[in-house]
Amino acid sequence: MDSTSIVFFHDWFDRYVRTFYTNDGEMQTNIELKERHTKKVCENMKALGTRLGLQDNALRLAEVVALFHDIGRFEQYRQYRTFSDLKAENHGLIGVRVLEEQKVLSGLDAQEKNIVLKAVEYHNILDLPEHEAGEVLFYARMIRDADKLDAFDVVINYYEGRDQRKNHVLEDFPDDPVYTPSVVEKIMKGENISYKEAKTLNDRKLTYAAWIFDVNYGFTLLEIKRRDYMDRLFRLLPPGEDIANAHLYISDYIEKRLKEGNKKGNALERLE
Repeated sequence: MDSTSIVFFHDWFDRYVRTFYTNDGEMQTNIELKERHTKKVCENMKALGTRLGLQDNALRLAEVVALFHDIGRFEQYRQYRTFSDLKAENHGLIGVRVLEEQKVLSGLDAQEKNIVLKAVEYHNILDLPEHEAGEVLFYARMIRDADKLDAFDVVINYYEGRDQRKNHVLEDFPDDPVYTPSVVEKIMKGENISYKEAKTLNDRKLTYAAWIFDVNYGFTLLEIKRRDYMDRLFRLLPPGEDIANAHLYISDYIEKRLKEGNKKGNALERLE
């Protein structure tokens, strides 16, 4: 893959997204939300790839994965008016379908195409299939990290200012002043939380916090710490001993993983 391929893919993405533009204010807002998100994830992916020492074709392939990771969101929102996979279709699978139907990746070789399609399919599932080929898992882990960095930014900024600009697509849970104890228990066990387990908006915020357990690279963890995402997120949750303990657990978890990475001399590489 050469630099002209990257230009082609970005041009195709821009043209494709413009087909979803509309005079419907709410729909346009959310299409642009995902368009901006994709551009930021591309930046995150290139930064992560550079830190990991990727060059030339490998770095361009990472950028293509980022560019298309959420391509299914646009059709998902047009059809269902939601970004909830539970209420619609899995947007990763929609994305794979779009890329194949449009033959967007026809210029890639078979291995590159497989990596892009599998990374798009896997970027939003709860746990990666460890049986998958190593190169596929490598790019899938990268996109999951790059995606989370901007998703944290989007949702935290939204919740911090939601009194001024509510978006019902980001409010797909009851705004009750409670949380589900089992969700907090999962955090205290260091486990990922399925969206199916969230019952309230506070549960949703805790689900975001639990993303920390699926961060793959030290670079990503350092960025999360630098941007103060966890502290900001927990300030959006109700006070109480359970929430405070979950916050402390996650803070300690971050410090422990970074310390272990430094000891191994790979603080910017994959965290085991």
